[in-house]
Amino acid sequence: MLRCGNATALRSGSVAMRPLLRTQWLRTTPSRSFFHIAESGPRIGTSWRHSARIGTLHARQMHEAVAAEGPPDITFKEESAPREKEEEERESEPADSDGKQKSPQSGSATEEVLDKRTLLRRLVRREWVPQTYFVPLSVVNAELKWLRDPLALAERVRRCLADGHLALGVSLVYKAQSKGFRCTAAFNRLLEYLLREKEPELAFRAWNDMKKRGIELNSRSYTVFLNGLCQDFDIKGFKPVKLASKIYMSLYAETSVVEPHIIHANAMLKVCWWHRDMEVLWEVAGALPESGKLAPDLLTYTTLLGAIAGSTRAETSELYKGNIKTAERKQVEVEPLLQRRAQGIQEAKRVWADIVYQWKKGRVPMDN
Repeated sequence: MLRCGNATALRSGSVAMRPLLRTQWLRTTPSRSFFHIAESGPRIGTSWRHSARIGTLHARQMHEAVAAEGPPDITFKEESAPREKEEEERESEPADSDGKQKSPQSGSATEEVLDKRTLLRRLVRREWVPQTYFVPLSVVNAELKWLRDPLALAERVRRCLADGHLALGVSLVYKAQSKGFRCTAAFNRLLEYLLREKEPELAFRAWNDMKKRGIELNSRSYTVFLNGLCQDFDIKGFKPVKLASKIYMSLYAETSVVEPHIIHANAMLKVCWWHRDMEVLWEVAGALPESGKLAPDLLTYTTLLGAIAGSTRAETSELYKGNIKTAERKQVEVEPLLQRRAQGIQEAKRVWADIVYQWKKGRVPMDN
């Protein structure tokens, strides 16, 4: 089979066959014919008719010699038949929607398409993701080359996550940590995004992973996590108040590098208010001192009063749908509801008495 680039021209072009025919004629025609032509050529004084007759005779001999060997292009047809057959099969293969021929490997293994939540879970858990979502290491290093400032890195991570570039955003956080960058602010942006997407368990996994990797969490990290739990989660068996208590109590551990502050206590109280867990709320509020960084402030008392009003109204909702007579008609036990409402009022009065006491001491300013 011909390997040159002009194989097609040699197969199909009539002009290209002429040198080949001439070459074969030179190989098959005896050398004596040249001398014979030279000797029998027209001499001086010979008529032109005699010379033409000699030329016609030799042309006939050449044609008979070439015909005796057979047509020279049979071998080309036989050699080109497999290649032409392959081209016909290639043209008969189905094409993609873009008009391109499918590769043999593309049809055998299809790329897995992941939804947003599944992709986010695999990225945070450092699991395998399809090649479509993979970010080359060179791209991450090129990004980090200009993101040595912690605030710039945090802003870049926030924008990547907001724009849907999840793989790049998560890779920037983990790669920056491995390079020794100050990436606490960037990790806080990742926590905010995970909790906004209602993935508290995944956020807690990232929290523990970052602590094992040596990232020093700051006060903002605890506030972000606790505030992110102030929403409803449709996760079976998940207890947000229990997780919030675990995060909050880790502030008081001996190994904690973050000093507890009233901001963290207010965030914990807000979680209890949202999920109406009054038992944990009173435990947290009762442990607060009267002075110092953990002393109650205006937001603390506002949260307590709001939680008391919300839980009381929720547990005595039958009384607020109408008057007491309407509740009696529905055969609802009114007495326990009235007692629960009285209990809520007493709790609010005790909180208010504490507010007045702190105000008289000059520790809490009174506003409208």
